[in-house]
Amino acid sequence: MNFTREGVTKIEADKLLRHEDINYQNFERSLQEILKSKKVSPIIVDSKTLLVIDGHHRLAALKSLGYRRIPVMLVDYDSPTVKVYGWRRYFSPELLAKTIIRNFQSEGKFCAEYEKIRICEDNLYSLYWKLDSLENYLSSIGFCVQKNQEHGLKPPILTKEYVLEIAKKGLLFPPKSTRHTYDFIIPKYLISVECL
Repeated sequence: MNFTREGVTKIEADKLLRHEDINYQNFERSLQEILKSKKVSPIIVDSKTLLVIDGHHRLAALKSLGYRRIPVMLVDYDSPTVKVYGWRRYFSPELLAKTIIRNFQSEGKFCAEYEKIRICEDNLYSLYWKLDSLENYLSSIGFCVQKNQEHGLKPPILTKEYVLEIAKKGLLFPPKSTRHTYDFIIPKYLISVECL
């Protein structure tokens, strides 16, 4: 897939379909970067559904600054060159975290696993919010929480179809639930906000 600066288009913010909530720290960081540089990277969006694939915090920052036309780079979400993964959660100190996490073990159709510890729900969407609550709780009592691709609590895999289904219902996954990858390079263009 080839992109050029001409491949960036502007779309009304209200037409974009979000699938993840935002957290304040990342929102504030995006906001400050835009205010300081007066530039923003285009948001990655599905060409058919206008699902935001990457850039929820930049979108929120632009909207909060009053911009209604958002720079986007359109990709084909159905393409096998676009993949969706989740993030694992690693808690430190690990042994103490595992002791606490064992208290959250449960049964259900969908399960996140941390070695032999299973946290489950009958609904995948609910499980992701349960994991977010656990993550926030551990963070609030002093644990370091790192999202990564290889170690720690492993949530079930999300499919592109399920991500889109949740977004079309007007629901949002917790912040940073999905991790999209591309088998092509998306350039890191910066667009002047003066052009919006």
